[in-house]
Amino acid sequence: MAFEDIRQLSSPNELITKYLLRFVGDADSWLVYAHHRSIKEAISTPFDLQIVGTTRLEGKHLFSGLLQVAHLSLDNRGHKKREALLDHTTGSYCAGVEINAQIHGPYADSGEYQMRFKRGGQRKSPLVGICFPACSIFAGSR
Repeated sequence: MAFEDIRQLSSPNELITKYLLRFVGDADSWLVYAHHRSIKEAISTPFDLQIVGTTRLEGKHLFSGLLQVAHLSLDNRGHKKREALLDHTTGSYCAGVEINAQIHGPYADSGEYQMRFKRGGQRKSPLVGICFPACSIFAGSR
């Protein structure tokens, strides 16, 4: 895929550099968040992306920190709300999960489970979970 456009956007935090990416022939948009570890690093080695040729992104400086890439949908409906949610939650990621389950009934015909997610990252923002419809997970089962 070839890159069509890259634009630096205003950032939700001075430690974060934010870009919007678009690909040729694709209506999708992608957000790239670069999380610097300190203000000093953000100033001395800014995360400065540019398109090289048509298929490569390159930074002018070495970067040490957290990179997060987020996909925005094909249409423009709700882009502002999605982008605001991603701005709010960037910096956190799932670093692990603990799963507990119990089976009930004489034939183990019911049960429940619980998942506890461990958050990692530099910010204390909430985790975002993306879920797919159950019909896609259980396709073909009757």
